[in-house]
Amino acid sequence: MRTILLVEDHAESRSSLTWVLEKNGYAVHPVANGRAALAVARRENLHALILDLKFPDLEGAGVLDAVLEQHPGLPA
Repeated sequence: MRTILLVEDHAESRSSLTWVLEKNGYAVHPVANGRAALAVARRENLHALILDLKFPDLEGAGVLDAVLEQHPGLPA
């Protein structure tokens, strides 16, 4: 099963996107902030990343760079 890391701080958007992705056969790791995204990226085998770029805790571009460091070539 393909696994997607979904990083979205808006709860309703995160929930809706998770529902759509799961209905289409993906395993989704939905998280609300950059720190949680980095934790998931360290422990999971990921196939794609969907990332909001504005978070209260970390800059989205920095999260993107850190996740891609863990998973080079990951579609984002």
